[in-house]
Amino acid sequence: MAFTSYAEVRPWASAIREAVISRAMPPWHAAKSAHEFRNDRSLTGTEIQTLVRWVEAGSPEGTPDKAMTVAASDNKWRLGKPDMVIQVPGLRVPKSGVQPYTFLIVPVHIERDTWVRAAEFRIDQRAVVHHMNAFVREPGSSYLAGFPRNEIFVPTVAERGRKRDGEAVFARRQLLLGYEPGYAAMPWLEDGAKLIKAGSDIVFEMHFNPNGKEAVDRSELGLYFSDKAPAQRVLAIDTLRDLDLQIPPKQPDYLSQSVDDSRPPGATSLHTASYACARQQYGGSCPLSRRSTRDSVERPEVRLQLADHLRS
Repeated sequence: MAFTSYAEVRPWASAIREAVISRAMPPWHAAKSAHEFRNDRSLTGTEIQTLVRWVEAGSPEGTPDKAMTVAASDNKWRLGKPDMVIQVPGLRVPKSGVQPYTFLIVPVHIERDTWVRAAEFRIDQRAVVHHMNAFVREPGSSYLAGFPRNEIFVPTVAERGRKRDGEAVFARRQLLLGYEPGYAAMPWLEDGAKLIKAGSDIVFEMHFNPNGKEAVDRSELGLYFSDKAPAQRVLAIDTLRDLDLQIPPKQPDYLSQSVDDSRPPGATSLHTASYACARQQYGGSCPLSRRSTRDSVERPEVRLQLADHLRS
């Protein structure tokens, strides 16, 4: 719910006070640590005290600013006009039912290796999109090999996980960009970029949660190219996970045994994301190269799954 006027805010003053004191709002789940995050949404102590004092003073309106206008809601690209846009071709989401992971393979027709300095999702049907990932699939990859391009399809879990013996993680697929509730568009690094090799495909992995209304999703992915090689190559992997995780009922403190770490030697971790679909009463941590502590998820929330972008 977005407030656009004092009249809308005033009835919620007490709730706002409690939310900021408890740090429930603005939403931010990473525990306080020595690390700084580029996308930290939390309020400073001074900002919290300003709001608390305003409420305790009776939530006065002050002098109305007649010139103040509220920005119209839009669906524009936050990072500017992309160099390339790929659209999901009208995927129908039914009113109800459990929806399987759905996929779309799109050839990008890039004739030379290309550096991508940023990417952005413009989600069409936010109310029903649980998450959406875009992977880079290089030529010769075993990832979803044999499935048609430019067609929506639903593979089995076994088909999704199939790979060749000895196939390197990054040769099979690389995560280009992920969307989940709480997503905010931002470049990866000031002088960093991801590589899309010539002849690669973009593979969309899509998951929808019906909400009682039929919808047709036409989400878009925008790519922003770099005209030169970056100082740092950015790689994104999703192998630090426990695919066989089964949390026993009423178990408040359960340890995942995921130990797969496929980062190249000498890599520095700058981005972590804890993720769950249905149940998310957990704490998450990921060891960080050249750092003495871990990134801990203190306030997990299924409806708002934020990633943590560490400053380099």
